[in-house]
Amino acid sequence: MPPSVNPAIYKKNTGYLTIDPETDELFWQSSPSAPPLMKITLSAISALQASGANSTKFKLRFSYIPPVKAEGADTAAETEPVQYLFSFADRDVMGRVRDILQLSLQKTSALAQAAKEKEAEAEQQKVAAAAAAAAAAAASTNGKKAGGAGGTHVRPVSATSVHLESKKLLANLDLQKKLLMEDKGLKSKFEETVIKNGLPYEEFWATRVHILRAYALTSSQKRGPYNVLSTVKPVSNSENKASVSLTRETITDIFDQYPLVRRAYNDCVPKINEGDFWSRFFLSRLFRRLKGEKQKPTDPTDVLLDKYIDYIDNGTLSGMRKRKTPDDDEPEEEVDVNVPFFLDVAGNEESDPQKLGNRQDITMRPGVEGPGAISLIRAMNNLSQKMVYGVDDHGMEYGMHDHDESHLVDELKLNGLEEQVPTAYMELNLKPNALTSSSSSLSTGANGSTEATADAAANPAAPLTEEQQHPVKYMKSNLADPTLNLQEPGLLQDDIRRAQKQITKTIRLRSREASNNLTREQKTIESEVQEYAQLCHITSIEFLRHFWIHFRSGDAAQAPAVAKLLQSVRKSILRVEAVVRDSPEDIRPAVQAALQPLTASLHKAVAAYTRAVAERYSHSADPSATGTPVPT
Repeated sequence: MPPSVNPAIYKKNTGYLTIDPETDELFWQSSPSAPPLMKITLSAISALQASGANSTKFKLRFSYIPPVKAEGADTAAETEPVQYLFSFADRDVMGRVRDILQLSLQKTSALAQAAKEKEAEAEQQKVAAAAAAAAAAAASTNGKKAGGAGGTHVRPVSATSVHLESKKLLANLDLQKKLLMEDKGLKSKFEETVIKNGLPYEEFWATRVHILRAYALTSSQKRGPYNVLSTVKPVSNSENKASVSLTRETITDIFDQYPLVRRAYNDCVPKINEGDFWSRFFLSRLFRRLKGEKQKPTDPTDVLLDKYIDYIDNGTLSGMRKRKTPDDDEPEEEVDVNVPFFLDVAGNEESDPQKLGNRQDITMRPGVEGPGAISLIRAMNNLSQKMVYGVDDHGMEYGMHDHDESHLVDELKLNGLEEQVPTAYMELNLKPNALTSSSSSLSTGANGSTEATADAAANPAAPLTEEQQHPVKYMKSNLADPTLNLQEPGLLQDDIRRAQKQITKTIRLRSREASNNLTREQKTIESEVQEYAQLCHITSIEFLRHFWIHFRSGDAAQAPAVAKLLQSVRKSILRVEAVVRDSPEDIRPAVQAALQPLTASLHKAVAAYTRAVAERYSHSADPSATGTPVPT
């Protein structure tokens, strides 16, 4: 690409701004024949800014970081960035310079990204090699131990597998930090119990290993492969160029899924501009072939990119034949494709002479449309293989055999061959006089028959009181009414529903009005008290949980931890009393009633520890004996 010379104004001096992408230099000079007064490297430019479309001044600004090499140093150290500002008399000139600098910035960013990916890939290979060596060493060790029994097969562990062991999860501080940053509720519990009240963080996470395991599995999920070309929607403009918005991630995905595009990019980009390459690629037949679309005779041809279609047809770059160009007069040779036939049981059954045969599938008709007939299916098969092979199978190891597969065995049974078991019935004998007797109670005997007890028949029912007789008389009078129609509620379902909706709406309105009667200060006070009470409840429950875990363990080594947790439980009692005492008088009974179960639980823990200590000292001759009291 030849150097681009553009008139520009630098520090109120008129001159020429020359950009040479091949030498990676940008310099400004007062005249084309004068020596450059300022020279910088294109790859060190950053923070490019240009005037807006509605601005009357055409200015271009960018930053440059000059490398300074210290004495006796092997590498250059970066200094503070220097700002450069150029003015132009024409917007088109400014736009041309801006486009060239943007392409240079994109190329520099792409090279830096490729270098980072290469370093990351090398690091992953090192980790994978180390993991494979460790797995091989473990397999050989297990094989030697189990040599007499024929050995044990050890499955190698993937380097990217998720560690779900409890010890590794409790030691993974980065995972815990990420979980706390995402879960605000858990973070508040951690700050209140661990940071403010001194609970060891190991104790805090020991009861939440399941949460860490679930978060580790969730955070280790990766996005699966997809056909990236199907998501790109190029739009042709008036100049027969494709206008498309591409990100660096999209270009990286295209290069990963289609190495042929990377090969074409490396071959063409030094010769043509990167933007022109992508515009021509999305309008070429190569793009349609890779995307899986059927080619049409009216599709535009591109001599530079269409030659790579032969790689798809032949499967190797060494077998690429010369494509016919508009300048060539030689006719294109027809290529006969030999497609092998396979035995198909279903196809043989359908191949009946009376049905006049079957037309061959598109993949079995090579001579009809030439090699392009099966290129679509071949391209989709290749893409499917890449997508399937690109998925790691180690993520499927967890939970594959956790579900019950007994129903699959039941489905394989031939139920029609099993012996039919006749349905058995039990005969019940009922006595009419026992059912009609109102003063007798029914009791079931050992033989399954119902008999009235003699004691119940001898003692008549107690007379009803006046309060009980009134509703009974009312119901009898309603049932004795000859105008009573039991079908009437069914005929008036719409009216009943309408009345129910009206009553419900009225109740909700009254409830909303009652809640709005409170002043803003009252609502603020109630919300503050509620938040303080909830925080106190959460902290107290946390200490109670750890107290009972250590207290019920029966381990003598847990005695110091139990004594320390007991002090935290007693402080929790004081915190609950403070919440009740500091609450307003009008809501203090409600707060006390809400925290009453928590207060009872805290006092129960203190009483259980005191009783256990007293029983231990009463049965022990040595008062200074230590250990966890045996709970009763």
